[in-house]
Amino acid sequence: MNGDLVGPYPQLFLVDAAGGQRLPRHPYPVGTDPALVPCWTFPPARASLQNRRRGGVGRSLAAIVVMMLLVVVAALVLGAYQIRRLQMELEALKREVNIQNANAAHEKLVASEDDHHNSELWPAAHLVGSKMDDMKSGPMSWEPRHGRAFTQGIVYRDHGLHINHTGLYFVYSRIEFQGNKCSPQDSLRHTVFAKGKDRRPRTLLEGQHVSFCRPSDRHGHVWTSDSFLSAILQLEEDEQVYVNASKPELLNKQNPNGNFFGLYRVS
Repeated sequence: MNGDLVGPYPQLFLVDAAGGQRLPRHPYPVGTDPALVPCWTFPPARASLQNRRRGGVGRSLAAIVVMMLLVVVAALVLGAYQIRRLQMELEALKREVNIQNANAAHEKLVASEDDHHNSELWPAAHLVGSKMDDMKSGPMSWEPRHGRAFTQGIVYRDHGLHINHTGLYFVYSRIEFQGNKCSPQDSLRHTVFAKGKDRRPRTLLEGQHVSFCRPSDRHGHVWTSDSFLSAILQLEEDEQVYVNASKPELLNKQNPNGNFFGLYRVS
């Protein structure tokens, strides 16, 4: 090596290969062997390593930022999904409430129409004679609910129909008698009467059958006879209307629909 080593060349340290004694930094004549080993420093290699370290840190920071951005985006997407689901549930709840309100309004309308319709229905009743087996003297018993029987605005109690409002009523009754013995002196009476509070009974309708017994009926032949009464009558509030038969034991129990009693208001 020639020239001054202090110049533009890298700094040189000389190490004694034998004993490690440091020698002066003077160049030796050409051809001499000082038995020294040169040790060079490499600043460019350290800079490259620092640059690589800085690049790794930058990439780590970038990865962290990307992950954070992904977490933020995922949170936004999840929040949007939750908001949309809540909106759909709210819309479904609104529809359900609207349907319930519509049904309630419809039921209220129907109920009001029914009340109005029922208020226009005048009192009426039709009773059939399905309770004839235990008939004794006194007012006849009737069936008020089953079969063709019904009551509307009129109450059946104690064998009679209770009048709630004073007015004109069409009253009707039919009874049928049946037997296998009779005499020319026999008569059958059919009566419709009313009784009010603190008032004596008053006869509304009455029918009497005489001479119904034929000669052939006197010798054990089965005979039948019927009576039908009807009229438009003025009935008073709190009156009770009844039907009576003179011989209840002869009432035809085989044909309960042949015995009936009813009334309905006409004005």
